[in-house]
Amino acid sequence: MQTLCGLFGYSRQAYYKHLRINSKHSLEEDVILEEIYSYRKLMPRIGGTKLHYLMNQGRYRISRQNLFTILRTNSLLVRKRRKYAVTTDSRHWMKKYVLFQIAQPIVE
Repeated sequence: MQTLCGLFGYSRQAYYKHLRINSKHSLEEDVILEEIYSYRKLMPRIGGTKLHYLMNQGRYRISRQNLFTILRTNSLLVRKRRKYAVTTDSRHWMKKYVLFQIAQPIVE
């Protein structure tokens, strides 16, 4: 291990510290993901900003940027719904006229 660390220019202490910190972050991320899943079970389309607010009101203190990073890496970001123009209201209260088709002469 010392040879590999020496090749990359790191000490063994730095390597093991890196492993320890990564395992700690992954455990914290798992706990946060469980909390996100519990909120999403109640409110399926809850967004990241409201999740951040609710989690900081509860027991978890997490920065907004870290929360969005976790959501992005686990594909949990809520996609925006597509907006479209509503141009016709066929259930209006006014008189509706029957559409007449003009008789076309049959050409043979």
